[in-house]
Amino acid sequence: MLNRITNAISVQSALGLLLTLFVLAMPEIAFAMPWDTPLRNFTDNLTGTVATSVAAIVFVVAGLLIAFGEVNGILGTVLRIALGLSFALMATSWIGIFSGSGGR
Repeated sequence: MLNRITNAISVQSALGLLLTLFVLAMPEIAFAMPWDTPLRNFTDNLTGTVATSVAAIVFVVAGLLIAFGEVNGILGTVLRIALGLSFALMATSWIGIFSGSGGR
């Protein structure tokens, strides 16, 4: 009876050690979170070519409207939102400009 229990414990210990070594050998399986891929896709979409181009166009148009127009009321609010979104979408470029690396 004691021999059977000892054998069962040793088999379970060996299996646990084998599974632990398998998980440690592949850390991307062990430490991957389920939200990593959707967040990576979201970041890639926000820093992609289309998003950066749209943000640059919005930034230029908003700057011209501020420079040559009087911005009051709802238009001022819309321009502030547009500039804020432009800053948010072009954050990587702005960081590069301010750090001296010249953007992307």
